[in-house]
Amino acid sequence: MKNVFMYSMFIIGTMFLIGGVYNFLPFEIKPVEKFGDAYKYGHAVGYVIGKFLNIVIGVTMIKYGYETYLERKIIK
Repeated sequence: MKNVFMYSMFIIGTMFLIGGVYNFLPFEIKPVEKFGDAYKYGHAVGYVIGKFLNIVIGVTMIKYGYETYLERKIIK
């Protein structure tokens, strides 16, 4: 069961990492032209924060999966 958990952590972490990096550089922030400036800036900041969180969560999940892998390797 730990084997399935470890592989799922690697896969989901990789998906988060790719989702965070994809369209991140150069900052491809989609403009929202129907609303005022405050909404545009809030949308841009939320977009960047979401990308950073995706990267952080992805790296953390991959790290946790790798630690589980090392733990299984030591037990064997």
